Order: sequence, then C-alpha cells, then structure tokens
Amino acid sequence: MTKDEKIAKLGKEITDRATVLLGKDKITPESPEYLGINSALKYTAYKYDQKMADDILDIYYDSWHLHSN
Repeated sequence: MTKDEKIAKLGKEITDRATVLLGKDKITPESPEYLGINSALKYTAYKYDQKMADDILDIYYDSWHLHSN
C-alpha cells in the first residue's frame, strides 16, 4: 500500500466530516485530514529522518487498521 493510500485511510478513520463518513466524498491530497497527517510526517522527517516518518505512518496505519476490523 502506498503512502498516499495509508494517509487517506487514516484520514477517513479520524474525520468528523459527514460527507466522508457517508461515503459521498473521499480523502484526497487536498483534504484537510490528509494535509494534517502529511504535515506531521513531513515535520518528523525534517526533525529526525524519513525512515522515522515512514515507521510512524506504518505503526499508526497498522494500529488503526487492526482496530477497525
């Protein structure tokens, strides 16, 4: 699964926008949820390194994915 797909799935899990929750809208790179998650990952990559940012995304994705199933 790509980074964009993971961010979109996490964004869908954390959103409170009714249109997304009802399946009317999808999380895209322009969505506020996507932008927030991606900004945090970019900051982590800048402050520490890209590997840590990738690991964090994997950990959060796996955690949310396990809880949502």
